[in-house]
Amino acid sequence: MGGDGHSVVRRLVGRGSVYTLSLGVQLSAALLVVPILTRLLPQSSYGRVAAALVVVSLVQVFATGGLSEVAARAWFRSAQGPGHARRLALASVPIAALVGLLFDLTGPLWARALSLPYGPVLRVGVWTGAVAGVLLTAQALLRAADRPWTFLCTAALASAGAQGIALGLTAAYRSPLAYMVGLGAGTSLATAAALQRSHVLTDGLPSVGEVRSALAIGLPVLPHNFAVYALAAADRLVIVALLGLSAAGRYQVAYAVGGLGVTLITALNQAWLPLFLGADDDERWSVLRTTSAAVHRIAIAAAGVLALLAPIGLAIAAPPSYGRTSLVAVSAIVAVSAVPYATCSAYFHGLFFEGDTRWMGISAPLAAVLNIVMNILLLRAWGLIAAAVATVAAYAVFAAVGVYASHGRPGRSALLRDSALSWLAVIPAVACGALLPSDGGGLIVRIVLAAGLLAALARPAFRFLPTPLTASNRITPR
Repeated sequence: MGGDGHSVVRRLVGRGSVYTLSLGVQLSAALLVVPILTRLLPQSSYGRVAAALVVVSLVQVFATGGLSEVAARAWFRSAQGPGHARRLALASVPIAALVGLLFDLTGPLWARALSLPYGPVLRVGVWTGAVAGVLLTAQALLRAADRPWTFLCTAALASAGAQGIALGLTAAYRSPLAYMVGLGAGTSLATAAALQRSHVLTDGLPSVGEVRSALAIGLPVLPHNFAVYALAAADRLVIVALLGLSAAGRYQVAYAVGGLGVTLITALNQAWLPLFLGADDDERWSVLRTTSAAVHRIAIAAAGVLALLAPIGLAIAAPPSYGRTSLVAVSAIVAVSAVPYATCSAYFHGLFFEGDTRWMGISAPLAAVLNIVMNILLLRAWGLIAAAVATVAAYAVFAAVGVYASHGRPGRSALLRDSALSWLAVIPAVACGALLPSDGGGLIVRIVLAAGLLAALARPAFRFLPTPLTASNRITPR
């Protein structure tokens, strides 16, 4: 996969634009659902939905068994890689069922620790998470096979389709359970479609040796993935325990606006990692450096624009009863997270390729623990601002461990320089987003600054306009 830096970024943007379109479907569904849900359900009921969604996210991490990443990695390792990857993906089905059963049986214990009743809402959340774990693994094969349009269709069914079913049931029954049942039904349909389209049934089950080798790499990734989701969501559970369901609902709204930047980088990762894994050996680290610079530029733009336009996003997301003005600074601070998340993604892509997943099993758990501890210590004194500050601090630690773990590896210094400059560049925009007035002349200034930021960052990107996804720039196993 030869080519200069510009062609590499064009491949990232070209392929990434399709995966970003998939994300756009998800985000558009979420942005449509949140404003309606916050108006259909009272704050406490919406807080119950927020807690259940955290459970979905956390369960789906363990439900993959770590095989989603390992299957994608196996795809590129040899000519027999695709068959090996499909066998590993099929093994995720019984693993997900066992994980769901374990979480269900222990539900009364962990729910009590979080000051939540383990009833139908959380139970549906558990099994939705188990099904979603299988979906993640099947979609990992679609990314590895470079089938972005099929991926888009499954993503649309899992997001817009599931949210549509969930919203329809909520409108009819006005309860958190109705929403979760609809979400689970849509996720199950998407999972069935993804399994069929990724052809995981064509190569049979993996051997014991294949599973053992896969778990040796995949299991250390589980704490990493769990902590990444905990980093993005567990603070809602702490808020429920310390401030109540209504506060959790308000923070969920603020995070839904400010956290879009992290979600955008997550979407780009779906194209970024396969591009890095599929590169020629003599070009791989150059590819990582070039694409990292492009992703950091996108992260700066996303964080700055989200922070500056937070009042508009919040006005769409929730009614005035949520205290939108006091949530503006919360959303703006959360938006910063996109930049350190881009940094840790760059470093951990390199570590994952080398099979060195030990640091991945340490870094994200450390960041998640820091996030939870800071919330426990500061929430009562600082309110929801504490949760936002804790989120940014945790992502910064996450990235710092990745930098440390990459000592002595190719391109580390150049990546570090690019990352540090990006962190500095985002501060002024986010500060303006947190401090400027959110109405009148202040809102006009915000819009002007956001437009200027987009213009400044978009202009250099024109030379990276994507080329068509032809056979010459598709990633193939080697």
